[in-house]
Amino acid sequence: MKTKITNFNKIIWFNLPITFLLLFFTTQAQSKKIVQMSPKTGITIDNNDKYKLVFPKVFEGKRFSVGEAEAEQSRFSRLPNLIEQLNELGSQDYRLAFALGGSPIAIVKSDESRYEYDWFQTTSPVFFVKSGFQEKQAEMAKQGFRVIEHFFVSQSCENRIPEQPALGENCEYKDLFLFEKVKGVKKTVEQLLVNTFPGWGKKPSDELEKQIDDKLAEGFYPTNVFSKFEILLERAKDKDDLLSDKPDVQVVRSSGLRDNLEKKVNELAKQGYRLALTSNGIAVMYRNAETAQIPVLYVWVKADKKSFEKDLAKLQAAGAVYRTTYPNEKGTANSLIFEQKLKDDGKRAEFKILNIEFNVKENQVEKKVYVDLTPSSKEAVKAMNALAKESFEVRDLFYTDKVSVILERIR
Repeated sequence: MKTKITNFNKIIWFNLPITFLLLFFTTQAQSKKIVQMSPKTGITIDNNDKYKLVFPKVFEGKRFSVGEAEAEQSRFSRLPNLIEQLNELGSQDYRLAFALGGSPIAIVKSDESRYEYDWFQTTSPVFFVKSGFQEKQAEMAKQGFRVIEHFFVSQSCENRIPEQPALGENCEYKDLFLFEKVKGVKKTVEQLLVNTFPGWGKKPSDELEKQIDDKLAEGFYPTNVFSKFEILLERAKDKDDLLSDKPDVQVVRSSGLRDNLEKKVNELAKQGYRLALTSNGIAVMYRNAETAQIPVLYVWVKADKKSFEKDLAKLQAAGAVYRTTYPNEKGTANSLIFEQKLKDDGKRAEFKILNIEFNVKENQVEKKVYVDLTPSSKEAVKAMNALAKESFEVRDLFYTDKVSVILERIR
């Protein structure tokens, strides 16, 4: 994410990377803050910190959940703690920039405005429908909230009749949504979901493209992908935010048993299309008069491979720039996507990776779990802000064998 919205669409279509929470922030001005600690959350506000790492510091339950019921209890305890901290920081001119599901963990960035946050979880019988989402989104929109992030939480299935698996399964798919609003503003945010359904002879990509194209004419632009069948749109705030050059939007979906999305994305990238949004098995791409003249290549890098650091060094030397994470089928953001121009323009990006680990202590008497950063991770957070003073920008959170942060500096 980026700060104050001065030109909504240009942020969406031109100022990549555009991923998860990152669609709405622009370059941010620093404001002076008094160093202070909140007795409620334990957060220290320091005007020297451009970025802050946020994670649940205490939650009810056990360190390791056994079964969905315990996992649900843990999740419903962790998230309010995280949201409480985000709201505390939001009131001190910090805005959510990046987040990971699962842990959960987030990075906030110093901003000019103040923000509020909330969350909502859906439970659905099929993966391509988020039951109750549209009603909740409409309710939150009236209060000025917008959906800024979606995480796939879990999937569980049981045979309808245990002894007869051929008769099918009953499944539950759980998804988490984060909401954000500018503090004190209640103007309704216009977001809508375009979707389709799997079926024999259907062409989901074509159907989604048609719906998006129709809504582009009304000033709606894609901002998030929930599944291979669902894309969230948001209307530009005013006429000044409408693009004069209407983009050609393509929806690309993987096919077959193997994920071949990278191949399909690069087929369009050679034709001047740019990657805007991704989720597992799906990407939204666009092309306009400017991008059509500059073909590019997208490189997927598995962050949990032993060769990750070598792969990153090669991309850095080749002039690639970071674009977004790519989640696996479980929703784990463990791949990074980089963009490389086919014609070298001489510009180079420099990457830094910082790793985050936690000390986790379970208090069986209190039935609570307490979480803190390890000493080395506290130093990593300090390094993150030190690098920011050297013109590095935090680009994302992702998973290696631990939580990691990627920073980038363009030279």
